[in-house]
Amino acid sequence: MQLRPNLHRAGRNIHSRISAMKHFLLSLGAALLLSTAALGQNNTPFWITQNLGSNVAPANYLVDQVLAVNASTVWVLLSENVEDPLVNRYARSTDGGNTWTGGLLNGLPAGLSVANITAVDANTAWVAAYPAEETATAPGIYKTTNGGQTWTRQATATFSGDDAYPNVVHFFDANQGVAFGDPNPGGSGAQFEIYTTSNGGTTWARVSNAPTSVSASEYGMTGTYFALGNTIWLSTLSGANNTNARLLKSTDRGATWAAYNTPVPNAILNIAFTDAQRGLLNTGFGLASTADGGATSTALTYTGPLRVFGLDAVPGLPNTYISVGQNVRQASSINDFGSSISRDGGQTWTNMDIGKYQFEVDMLSPSIGYTGGFTGEAGSASTGGMFKLNSVISSTRVSLATDAAVKAFPNPSANGVFQLSLGEANLRVSRLQVTDALGREVYRAALQLTAATTQEVLIDLSQHKAGLYNLQAETNKGTLVRKLVIR
Repeated sequence: MQLRPNLHRAGRNIHSRISAMKHFLLSLGAALLLSTAALGQNNTPFWITQNLGSNVAPANYLVDQVLAVNASTVWVLLSENVEDPLVNRYARSTDGGNTWTGGLLNGLPAGLSVANITAVDANTAWVAAYPAEETATAPGIYKTTNGGQTWTRQATATFSGDDAYPNVVHFFDANQGVAFGDPNPGGSGAQFEIYTTSNGGTTWARVSNAPTSVSASEYGMTGTYFALGNTIWLSTLSGANNTNARLLKSTDRGATWAAYNTPVPNAILNIAFTDAQRGLLNTGFGLASTADGGATSTALTYTGPLRVFGLDAVPGLPNTYISVGQNVRQASSINDFGSSISRDGGQTWTNMDIGKYQFEVDMLSPSIGYTGGFTGEAGSASTGGMFKLNSVISSTRVSLATDAAVKAFPNPSANGVFQLSLGEANLRVSRLQVTDALGREVYRAALQLTAATTQEVLIDLSQHKAGLYNLQAETNKGTLVRKLVIR
């Protein structure tokens, strides 16, 4: 089987500006059929499967974007798992992912592909459509007001001219939105084509003070952006030698703009901010961080399994991010796919779930989040396609007093068996995870978070070799971390 994960809609267009990132083919064969049963430690997953249904997406489809509007409403974009696919299907849930409706994006001309979707409720959404085939016509912004049943082009966001089309559309509310395209006309020093609207897209006006390109080969990234409050960050890519990607930013819903240099070569694939100042720029297997809203950013050295296909901040939790996808450059089994979390601003990553095709992520809160998946091999019945968060994410560490009260013994252990003594009557553990020195999960256990929870927890690593391991325990008082040593 060949699986075509989408590198976060990375600059796809008919000119193949960064074709190596557009279609990343993985020939995994039968290895992809491996399961995670070998972990076998009372697994309760962070993410539970949700079925899109064959009427929404047949087998062999991937989720290209996930957008959680609120606790009930979720929108999804999909494309077929083939080379040079069209993103031309959507799915929508109004009951928290329990049931889904959707299908083809009716109203979009043939040959158009969708860069991203933005929505304000269960009925109203917009997509940015670009020409993925030479014969495609009428790229632009399309809107639905009936839950996706029909889509209508908003003609005043003209994107007129050779190779002019939107890379991103975003709405801050039902009225105010922004649409972002490439420099038009092209060439060094040309203004990026940016429009704003104050009436839901009935009329769009081009921004007169948009940033200008630094070279004739600088373009906007298709579908890559992040919005927080009134602020939106977008990214550019450059095909010029020794030219890094730039970050474009507006703090007033697209009215005015600033452009910042980054240490990222060529292209930024994902942008995520935990607040107005602190954020991460993902470059595949590289990261850059910023602490001043993007004005400056530096390359970040990290440890653990960073994943490359999707990145999002967890709202309300400082310095907490989730990444999804594969964590190696060349996947050899399904266990190379999954999700990871960082609670220290991207410096260290630990596995959440492994053995799941997770390609996009959107977090609405520490307890509400979704990731996109795969609907199964071609020729089989459509199954799955989505995952919903099955846990509450915590970024807080336990207090020094609580930390001191918890003991892991014997440590070092001669046989790999450890006893975790909680030491406080009101301290209860809900989840245990152990990773090896390379960040690979080797043990997981879910416990009942009740007053009757035992104060002594057994951790059996006897099947694993001597070395250093990292224990992370989720408790009702925060996260506890311990190093475990097997002799």
